[in-house]
Amino acid sequence: MSTYKNLIGKDVNFLTTDLDNAQAEGQIWYNSTSNVFKNLIVSEAFSSAAPIGTARYTLGVAGTQTAGLLFAGDTFPGPSALTEEYNGYGWTNGGSMSTARRSVGGFGTQTAAVVTGGNPGPSVTTATEEYDGSSWTGGGAIGTGRRNIGSAGILTAGLAIGGYTGTAQSTSVEHYNGTSWTAGGAFPSGVSSNSGMGTQTAALSVGGNPGQQSINFKYDGSSWTALNPTNTVRANTQSGGDSALAVIMGGYAPSKTTATETWDGTNWSTSSATLATAKTQMGTGPVGSSIASFGAGGYTAPGITSGTEEFNRSLNVITAAAWSSGGNLNSGG
Repeated sequence: MSTYKNLIGKDVNFLTTDLDNAQAEGQIWYNSTSNVFKNLIVSEAFSSAAPIGTARYTLGVAGTQTAGLLFAGDTFPGPSALTEEYNGYGWTNGGSMSTARRSVGGFGTQTAAVVTGGNPGPSVTTATEEYDGSSWTGGGAIGTGRRNIGSAGILTAGLAIGGYTGTAQSTSVEHYNGTSWTAGGAFPSGVSSNSGMGTQTAALSVGGNPGQQSINFKYDGSSWTALNPTNTVRANTQSGGDSALAVIMGGYAPSKTTATETWDGTNWSTSSATLATAKTQMGTGPVGSSIASFGAGGYTAPGITSGTEEFNRSLNVITAAAWSSGGNLNSGG
């Protein structure tokens, strides 16, 4: 006769408190305090949300699902200086950027954001701007002008990873301190259209070009370490979360995709939740450890979209059902 250990590969644990993390999904344990068997169910889903005011793609993004920020992008046919703010229910216009551009790097919060690089025209720029919740002002120029930059962090501790210089994918990694950029540890190989997330000293760079890739590297503030790859090769994917808990959605894989994957700090898992529409080059958040994310705008077939979708994950501890004795039935007549 097979045991639970033989069938599932895990023991039934005896614990005094309940498990509460995604790595415990599917496990069964006995809570000796409440004297019941329990297990953990993880639920992931996308929901439709309010559209952005101006459809565009290759946007910059900052903030969270309830305090998000989108800026720059391509309205097809031209670069944009528009900024929009999200409160979890709808989008409102913010202060316009000084320089219209697309394919930018962006990071920070809704009231302290950074945009850098990108294409204001046919060539790339080194210009950086900072947002204070109402207006943009000039910041320190990035050392290497490029577009399609992976980015992470906050205004006073930001990170720009790789990007396309106009002639090649770059290995350049730069740190921002709120005033100026300095060189960090070079990426292992030239990369662009990669997805960055996390902090300046604990960041992930996922996927990217040349070609669609499944690479996944972690940064400690000075050097990069290869981690387990994604399940699907992709570039221009969109992300949320940090180096310990993250989500990627959409992108080219190698065509536009609805596929979503989640990261638990060790492995990427294909999610049952998928975008309603296959798209790439959206603006997505958030900053920080929350996996609750949004994807707004982006490129679909055959054009661009103003649609917004929210991704959410919930953890539910389930108590196993059991029979207990009760009163006898009345005798039938």
